[in-house]
Amino acid sequence: MPAPLIPKAQVIARITRAFQAQGYHGASLADLSEQTGLVKASLYHYFPDGKRGMAEAALEAFAASLVEHVIAPLSGDASPRSKLLAMINGVDVVYNKGQDLCLFALLSVGDTRDLFQTSIAPKVTLLSNTLAKTLRELGLTKNQASARAEEMIVQIEGALIVARVLADPSVFERTLKRLRESVGQSANSPSGSTSTRD
Repeated sequence: MPAPLIPKAQVIARITRAFQAQGYHGASLADLSEQTGLVKASLYHYFPDGKRGMAEAALEAFAASLVEHVIAPLSGDASPRSKLLAMINGVDVVYNKGQDLCLFALLSVGDTRDLFQTSIAPKVTLLSNTLAKTLRELGLTKNQASARAEEMIVQIEGALIVARVLADPSVFERTLKRLRESVGQSANSPSGSTSTRD
């Protein structure tokens, strides 16, 4: 069989969009074939493990994007405030201004959680820990930074869900705006934050 002409990265991007729109069980092989423009045989050329292999490839690509745009900006020599603002801007990129759902969340629902939990949980933990480390640079205690990192992630994920339910991505954009404002307030606060708990 001749190899399909579409680059694998492009195939994975299309598969990711299908899972984000329909979920793991909702996206049938027929749907994935239509989304990618490939017949099922060509899909199996790329993903011998079938639909699960497609989801794992989508997760890997999504995680790489998260690292590039959200986690990596939290490292480096910039000020903590600059790093946090860069992270929030990266969140906007990864989730396409609130129009795309989090693939981690979608593949953690129902029985799919057991299939992909070992791949997803370490990435979320990495994000939380890296974010907390940057928040500590603002002067927060370890407990405060961990709590605030958790709150920020919950705000982002919750906004994505509400934006999808209401078909209104501006919900997500307003949430990011508030996060940016809170980062500015934290940078000017003697305690390092205006919204923390011990």
